[in-house]
Amino acid sequence: MFPRHQQPIRRGFLGLDLGYALSQPFFGLLTLIFGVTAAILSFAWLPGLAVRPVVSGLWPLAQPLIGFFVFDLIIY
Repeated sequence: MFPRHQQPIRRGFLGLDLGYALSQPFFGLLTLIFGVTAAILSFAWLPGLAVRPVVSGLWPLAQPLIGFFVFDLIIY
């Protein structure tokens, strides 16, 4: 009620606030794109279901070794 110093009515960082307000639709769209991409990539395990019978027919000790080398090959 009784300010010690006179306060301006206009906010000092109005340009920054407007920049954030104008960039929000872009960031919302960007978030949607990343979310849809993550959802689609989460189904990447489906082709592995076709390989499962082949892998389960291998010798049990060879399964982790072959899996390691195949995964290492995919990374490179």
